[in-house]
Amino acid sequence: MSKAKVLFLFHMHQPYYVDIAENKAIMPWVRLHGIKGYYDIPYLIDKLEKTKVTINLVPSLIEQIILYSERKISDVYLDLTLKSPSEMDEDEKLFLIDNFFSVNRKNFIENNPDYMRLLRLRGDSEDASELRKRLAFYTEQDLRDLQVLFNLSWFGFAARREFDNLNGLIEKGKGYTEDDIQTVINIQFEVLQRLLPLYKKLLKEGKIEISISPYFHPVLPLIIDSDVGRVALPDKPFPPKFSYPKHAKTHILEGIKLFEEVFGEKPVGMWPSEGSVSEDSLNLISECGFKWIATDEGILKKSGFENKHRFDFLYKPYKFRDKILCFFRDRELSDKIGFVYYHMQPEEAQNDFLSYLKRIVHFNPKGEPVVSVIFDGENPWEFYENLAEDFLFSFFKGIEKSDFAETSTFSNVIETDDFGRLETIWPGSWINSNFAIWIGHHEMNTAWSYLGRAAEFLQEREKRFADIKMLQKAKKELMVAEGSDWFWWYGDDFQVKGQEKFDLLFLKHLANVYRFLGEEEPVFLRVPIKKPKSFNMPKMPVSLISPDIDGEITNFFEWSGAGEYKVSGKGGAMFEGESPVKRILFGQDLKNVYFFIEAREPVGVFELFLQDKHFFRLRFPFKKGKFSLPISVFGDKGFKDSGFNAMVAIDRVIEVKIDGGIFAFHGSDTLKFALNVRENRDVRIPQAGFFETGITFPPFKKFLMIF
Repeated sequence: MSKAKVLFLFHMHQPYYVDIAENKAIMPWVRLHGIKGYYDIPYLIDKLEKTKVTINLVPSLIEQIILYSERKISDVYLDLTLKSPSEMDEDEKLFLIDNFFSVNRKNFIENNPDYMRLLRLRGDSEDASELRKRLAFYTEQDLRDLQVLFNLSWFGFAARREFDNLNGLIEKGKGYTEDDIQTVINIQFEVLQRLLPLYKKLLKEGKIEISISPYFHPVLPLIIDSDVGRVALPDKPFPPKFSYPKHAKTHILEGIKLFEEVFGEKPVGMWPSEGSVSEDSLNLISECGFKWIATDEGILKKSGFENKHRFDFLYKPYKFRDKILCFFRDRELSDKIGFVYYHMQPEEAQNDFLSYLKRIVHFNPKGEPVVSVIFDGENPWEFYENLAEDFLFSFFKGIEKSDFAETSTFSNVIETDDFGRLETIWPGSWINSNFAIWIGHHEMNTAWSYLGRAAEFLQEREKRFADIKMLQKAKKELMVAEGSDWFWWYGDDFQVKGQEKFDLLFLKHLANVYRFLGEEEPVFLRVPIKKPKSFNMPKMPVSLISPDIDGEITNFFEWSGAGEYKVSGKGGAMFEGESPVKRILFGQDLKNVYFFIEAREPVGVFELFLQDKHFFRLRFPFKKGKFSLPISVFGDKGFKDSGFNAMVAIDRVIEVKIDGGIFAFHGSDTLKFALNVRENRDVRIPQAGFFETGITFPPFKKFLMIF
């Protein structure tokens, strides 16, 4: 009986969470997956005798692992793990109970009575005001226990085998000390420092192959020519064409460069980000020296095999135009590992997989079928019992013992002469053989449009920009923004808590392109692409007002009837501390618009942004006095003087009067506003987008009737 060559590829990837301007990761998932899946899989292969696999490491992930292992970056989750609850303010404590239950509930909370007790104190509400009330139920010891339990839950089976004191801390369950917290974090960094040396060891021993993706995980075909997506999506609206083949090549070459620096050799193969391919992308990947790529079986079927059964064409590689060998994953087997087998007992899952392989072998009696099994290498394991330790060891030992299958790496079979040929390849990804997850929805198209404008700006500016260091930082920010992850969360396909963070970070990466090159970011980057589900909305005005502009609360009634926004202490999607502003009032009479700002303390530079069909900015420091200050309007070359001034009075409060003649409205449009306070950090209210005011000229009839 012939043997099936089973080629496992574990794809390891996280978005590039590092804020280059702040040199800080805004999310902790590289650090936390680093102590679980990224360590468990190579540890597993090291312990097995005959198993060989391929592990795909995205270069931007490698970079982040290095930054963490060298302790060059932190993240807010880590910062608040290391901070004593006795020194936390209310918002920091709120962050803990809002975010430190972000683990698999069934396996890590419900099975742990102490963790479950803390979750019951929190309740299931996502409302910030309700969570703030729930803080009263937590003692400082409860919060310290929450810090430890959250971080302990992320350790995989390898770390628990290697560090005996981890198991002691897990058994302890509660009553943790600050020394316990420090122990947990020290072990985290010890594991992170072991990661890349372990991968390098296994690579040298031939037990693993390491492949890569383009550096920041872009959908390469769309970077080369976004219109290629129209082939599979002819009825979808598309953004203006984005076409930067040189950017695509840079992602590939920079990935090769980092790989050589870390592992001392060149990578042979590539899992193109999201399994995305096109004829142009395969030509480019081949030109850069790669010998093989892998993608999904749906791509192969649409490349000329629509009328054949998958057993007739799937289980061998194909050479594309005599340039590069292409492997196509068995979708059913791959998805079973990611989404099905954790519902089964390890032996049952193993038998199911081996039975499937046996059918493939029986259907190909004359040759050695090549079965590509490619899946997410980091996320599935938290759904398995016992951190997938029992499943993974049983699973691979079962293959080792079989007489009809053996594991191998992709590079070990690229010299085969049993391959098919492809002159064309269908342009698409591993999801539905198209690019609909990343382009074609109005939110995605907006993001592509913004990306294109930033790319054009960079291309023009670099011709005459002398500061090489800042130019390189700007180029890196654009490459980060070209990654697939930002586009993944636009549209209606996925809805999870906190996904607005990806929108904000995408816009920040683009804004940094402009900032690093000495320009203020364009207005469009100040407005979120993904509309938030809900705001803590302001109350609308109920009557016209005409307050005295003197920086004082002259009498109770002068602002009576104004709209009001009370600023919550929570800084936004990421923890940012207490807001420097308590509340904002706004309203109008027949001629003017008025704003009232009550600050917590007299510090910072204030920027009041106003929007009708144009975009205006009023900027002033917190300096006592009464001033006539210019209002700027945004144009093609940034902000310029509008010809209008505002009256600003600053004392106990800030009061502003603006001539309504500056504004122009269409139909039922009303004035929108946002406030930015520049202090040690920028605080924007709201964090993204603008508030409606109900202000228009002439005023709505209900106001005129009251007036």
